[in-house]
Amino acid sequence: MECAYPFETISINKIKKGKWSLHHDLSVVPPSSLIDSIKEFGLFHPPVVRKTGTEFELVCGHTRLELYKHFFSCTFLACKVIPANSSIRAILRVVIEDQLLSGSLTPIMAARLL
Repeated sequence: MECAYPFETISINKIKKGKWSLHHDLSVVPPSSLIDSIKEFGLFHPPVVRKTGTEFELVCGHTRLELYKHFFSCTFLACKVIPANSSIRAILRVVIEDQLLSGSLTPIMAARLL
């Protein structure tokens, strides 16, 4: 069975902010526990992006991407890549699944999804 969404190593400069974030109005200050965990073990759950021509639109993982930009000297990051022609429904399913890995949806996040 083939992996539904492949990993691809992408230049961080080619990843552009997307419209899918459930946290778009929150400051991006990653918890120190996340920084320490990544330093020790690496990133277990990579950002999800959608290919848009020669660039990539960030779908999930805004905090993770910002963490790599500002706290680590990385220029490339492994990401899950969903197809450019993914339906809105498919993208929202990815957003929900990604968020549920961190915990339940808050009422505000659920409202944003609607």
